[in-house]
Amino acid sequence: MKYLGIDWGLKSLGFAVSEGIFSSPLKEVKINSLNQALDMVCQVVKSAGIDIIIVGLPDSGEVRMAVEKGVVGLKKLGMMVKLADETLTTHNSNDHQGAATLILQGYLDDSKTH
Repeated sequence: MKYLGIDWGLKSLGFAVSEGIFSSPLKEVKINSLNQALDMVCQVVKSAGIDIIIVGLPDSGEVRMAVEKGVVGLKKLGMMVKLADETLTTHNSNDHQGAATLILQGYLDDSKTH
């Protein structure tokens, strides 16, 4: 199983990947619209052979609304998407791909204990 972690921001997306044990940063891309964000995710999913997408969900605010719209869009495209708590991931990381790595690793660690 191959996982893609996403830290979804208003102006950029951070990506991380994993085959189930450890997550690794992949890249960060700038975005200008929801459609551009969805296109970028689709490109990464296709090129990396992703099975499941894990998206960090903030507690509230404008970014949460953007994440929710993005998740709806990804599901409409037929992708398997799960949400994960992203509390403090951006604060504990220097960039969006680092935050995506923390989001994905947190999801993987939680999955092992549940």
